[in-house]
Amino acid sequence: MTVPLIDGSATTLPWSSVSARLRARWGRVVLCAVLGLGAGLTWWVLTPRTYTANSRFVPQVRRTSQSQPLTGLVAQLGINVPGGDAMQSPQFYADLATSREVLRAVLTTRVPVATGDSVPVMDLIRRWKKPTISADDALQYLGDAVTTGVAPKTGVVGVQVTLRDRKAAIGVLDAILDELDRYNRDRRRSQSSAERKFTEERLVESRAALRATEDRMMAFLQRNREVGTSASARFERDRLDRDLLEQQQLYTTMSQANQQSRIEEVRDTPLLTIVESPDARERGNSRGFIPRVGVLSMTGVLLGLGLAFWPGASTAGSVAGATDARRRRDAA
Repeated sequence: MTVPLIDGSATTLPWSSVSARLRARWGRVVLCAVLGLGAGLTWWVLTPRTYTANSRFVPQVRRTSQSQPLTGLVAQLGINVPGGDAMQSPQFYADLATSREVLRAVLTTRVPVATGDSVPVMDLIRRWKKPTISADDALQYLGDAVTTGVAPKTGVVGVQVTLRDRKAAIGVLDAILDELDRYNRDRRRSQSSAERKFTEERLVESRAALRATEDRMMAFLQRNREVGTSASARFERDRLDRDLLEQQQLYTTMSQANQQSRIEEVRDTPLLTIVESPDARERGNSRGFIPRVGVLSMTGVLLGLGLAFWPGASTAGSVAGATDARRRRDAA
């Protein structure tokens, strides 16, 4: 066994010397092992138990058929409309669940706890951390407790909340889902309201244009009783027919879009399909007994072995004697 000396060099001790030194200083090894075991047990006992609430949902994407009339009209006006909406993607809702706006609203929400009471989330964080914690630090703590993920194939969004209270974790997760649904509903209502106002204005304009085209057609028919005898009259009639058909189609499209936007504006149905309701294990999460106790105990044993073979005055003398004896044997 190689042992370092005081002057920086090293020497090799026979196994008999190693065993003799271990027998002479076994108390150090045992003491360090017991200290490491005690530190690991203390760490494990003082580590609070946590509970993870899980839930999965699918955001309801607005049906394309509902917006086809308006999209077609916008295309006719020469405006380029993107094919997809990033704010309807599952990843958007996964990011929204950990946003500061959503978490700030959750902080003021009252959630049930294990004692049967209902307290605000901010008060729970003050109880777990410190009474003087700031709002920004509380948001950071809550943000660290929330994790999200999106299944790439199905688009299912998973949300997890890890807290020290099982009922509180489930309550916070419920509050997050409610905030996501409220945001989704309010956003769609706002979008439908803007569409309704736009379609109402265009509906009035298209109605006036349709009436003007019909008046032109009536005036033409009154002036031209015999349309088939004149080529110019036939040409004018065909042009008026095309204009009248175009105005009729435009008016029908705007009327349908206006009615659909009115329906969407007052719709109050949930827009998140819950695949897995919020729930958490009764036993809670593992506190890591083996990593804490086992690693610190092994660290104590290694520290004890290091102290047992740490070179001192007596160690240097014994090592020097062993070295001289080895040299005499080699010389003989």
